[in-house]
Amino acid sequence: ADGRFTPLKGEREVYVDPALVEEKRGAKAALMAELGENLNVRQLDERAAKVFKQIDVDMGGTLDLTELSRCFRRMRVRVSKPVLKMMVAEVSNDGDDSVDLDEWIRLINNIYRGAQDWQGVGDLKTLEELDISNNPDIKRLPYGIGLCKNLKRLKLGQKH
Repeated sequence: ADGRFTPLKGEREVYVDPALVEEKRGAKAALMAELGENLNVRQLDERAAKVFKQIDVDMGGTLDLTELSRCFRRMRVRVSKPVLKMMVAEVSNDGDDSVDLDEWIRLINNIYRGAQDWQGVGDLKTLEELDISNNPDIKRLPYGIGLCKNLKRLKLGQKH
């Protein structure tokens, strides 16, 4: 088969039919076009938050599959329910069929990074040491840490 395995949150993978892979690629390209190019992290997060607020028509603080579908239709891209579910599953913290603002920003960042790195995981596979002890803003392990197959040392913080 010529589909591919797509990583989901929690180190799970799912085989994806080639047609769905292409559909997902088109959806991601549409989001990239909507956001613009050459954005730094702050600009990307700001634009992602702005788009989130535009899509969240019921102002519930989450984007459900209907709102996500409407977003893509507005961009003139048809995205099926299975592809929307797959995109949500890649970043969902709670396994439901919706994304909150943090999950949406993570999805957008993954897509944006993935445009430059086809796997969207950068150098994580070869990373041997990770030190996040000097960053008080990090409250949990970074997304994708499960891809660090060569990680030998992880420094989280100092004991107080």
